[in-house]
Amino acid sequence: MNSITMSVANPHSGTASQQGLVQAQATLEDTGFVHLRGVLPAALCATWRGLLITGFAQAADHPASLRLSQVAGLDVDAVWQGVGAVLGPLCETRLGTPLLCDVDECWLRRQGGPTLAPHSWHQDGALRFDFAAHPVPAEVPEAVLPMLTCWIALTPCGRDAPGLELMARREPHLWSPAQLARVPDPAAAEGVVRPVMAAGDVLVFGGDTLHRTHTTPAMQAMRISLELRLFAGPALPARLHGDQALPLPRLRGVGSVE
Repeated sequence: MNSITMSVANPHSGTASQQGLVQAQATLEDTGFVHLRGVLPAALCATWRGLLITGFAQAADHPASLRLSQVAGLDVDAVWQGVGAVLGPLCETRLGTPLLCDVDECWLRRQGGPTLAPHSWHQDGALRFDFAAHPVPAEVPEAVLPMLTCWIALTPCGRDAPGLELMARREPHLWSPAQLARVPDPAAAEGVVRPVMAAGDVLVFGGDTLHRTHTTPAMQAMRISLELRLFAGPALPARLHGDQALPLPRLRGVGSVE
């Protein structure tokens, strides 16, 4: 599966090449996702990782997930300053401008060990969909929210720690829980991509992309990751009414796409 190799050795120099962005956009449109390498420099990745580890340690119930807004010292503005110059042009081409971030749907995740249950097959574009009222979601127009998830690895994952499995195709419809429960692993494996990611890599995928946690008994290390959920402005979709929408600035001049 094609991926785009990115270099951000100096986070304050360089510009994303048009050729690299076109290649990344083509991959995103074709498969539903793109793997961008080295988006975050090691020092910034380590700083964020430390804040997240502290946030998880301070949570009373030792959860697998926290909202970004629950962690002191890190917010959407800071994250976008770190990744937006690389991700912004790609996301704007797919969604349009302005870009909005749903602050209430930005998550910190950790996976690894017997107490943290992996996520099963799902589509992020199913957010707030009423499956009880619409048991056949494929019949509902615009059931899949037009959105992008920016999934940022803050530790290596996909080999020694749980990563993601993604279906390497775009889905025209929202899958029901019953359909998702019937996905057979052997058949799914033929069309599944399991990226091996370094700390600082980012996966960008659409709300229609089927994905789940990729884990095996051999994966003993802990994975820590961060997710942004992006939409096209000027407002969030109606069924996300009440969520905090943050307009994202159009950043340029940070990082390079090779």
